[in-house]
Amino acid sequence: ARGFAEERVIAEGRRHAPGKQVIDPVLERLGRAGAGPLFLFAHLTEPHAPYDRGRAEGSEYERYLAEITVADAEIGRVRRLLKQRFADRGVLIVASDHGEAFGEHQTFQHTKTLYEELLHVPLLIEGQGIAPRIIDERVGLIDLGPTVLDLLNQPTPASLFGQSLVPLLGGRGRKLERPLIAEGRLRRALTTPAGIKVIDDPRRTTVEVYDLVADPGETRNLWGRDPARAEPALATLRAFFKAQALRRPGYEAPYKP
Repeated sequence: ARGFAEERVIAEGRRHAPGKQVIDPVLERLGRAGAGPLFLFAHLTEPHAPYDRGRAEGSEYERYLAEITVADAEIGRVRRLLKQRFADRGVLIVASDHGEAFGEHQTFQHTKTLYEELLHVPLLIEGQGIAPRIIDERVGLIDLGPTVLDLLNQPTPASLFGQSLVPLLGGRGRKLERPLIAEGRLRRALTTPAGIKVIDDPRRTTVEVYDLVADPGETRNLWGRDPARAEPALATLRAFFKAQALRRPGYEAPYKP
C-alpha cells in the first residue's frame, strides 16, 4: 500500500474480513512498538451491507446498528491497549469513509448520492492533551493526513489540500480555508463554511443547493429560489473542479451508473 512500510492483507477480493481478524494483527503490531513513532491504519467493514455481522433478525437498520456495536467492541480493544502501553503518546482516530442511506432521498446503502446521510460521518480523536468535547467546526477526511503528520511532527506536503486539526484538538482556534469537497459518479459537491451546500451533476445538468443549518435533511432545494447564496457557491465549486481536473490526451473521467 502506497506510503506504508508494512502491509498485512487479511482478506482478498470482495470478501470482507470480520473485525476481529483485522484488529488482532493491529494489537500484535502495537505490542511490538518501540520508542519511535508508529502509524497504523486498519479498515473495519462492519457496519456494511448485508448487515449480517451483529444479529440475524430485525430490519436492515436494526442489523446495521448491531454491526456498529461489533465495530465499537473491536475499536475498544485498540483503545484499551493504547491506554495501557502508550497513555502518554498514543492517539486514536476513528473515522468512516461513508455513511449509509435507509430511505433518505429514496435511496439505500451508499455510493449513489452526495447527500449528508452519506457524507456526514463520525470523526473521533482521543489522546494525551485532548480534552473531551464536541467541536462543531466542519472538517473533512482530507484533513486527517495533515493532522497525523502534525501529530508526528512532520511537515505537510504542499500537494495536500487538507489542514491540520491539531490546533483545534488543543483547544486553540484555527481558520480552515480549504474547500470541503466531495465527488462520486461524476457528481460534485461543495460545502461552504456557512453551511451552504451545492451539488452539481453535469451529466444530468442538475444543480441542488441546500442550507445545512436550516435544512439538515436537504429537503428544500434553493437553486432558483435563493440566487444570492446559491450562485456564488456553484461558481466556487465549478472553479475548483476546473482548476483541479485531470487533463490528458484521450482521458475521460470514468462513470459508474
